[in-house]
Amino acid sequence: MAAGGPGDHPLKDILHFNMHVFDSECDAIIRELSTYMSEDALYDSIDWFSTFSMTAAQLDEFKGTLSQKLMALKKSPTIAEGIQAGSEIARRTIIADCRVVSHGSP
Repeated sequence: MAAGGPGDHPLKDILHFNMHVFDSECDAIIRELSTYMSEDALYDSIDWFSTFSMTAAQLDEFKGTLSQKLMALKKSPTIAEGIQAGSEIARRTIIADCRVVSHGSP
């Protein structure tokens, strides 16, 4: 039985232990996917068993699948609104931070 440590599962290795599992691009896409969906949903959405011994061609196909999943999530109205809202919040935070720095703390 898996103990939940490094090497037990590729998803855990990437998200919790910041390990290099597939290639830097696949690992980065998986990390980005995890910002849009729960770890459980990400776990359930991928056939992880087939990833343990991939050829280069299978890795390219896997990367394409991950990229398509990420693009679909980003196009989702709910996610797109969240990204836009997050950008607006970040912009307002930067403006507020600049005001504090330029005017000093009250």
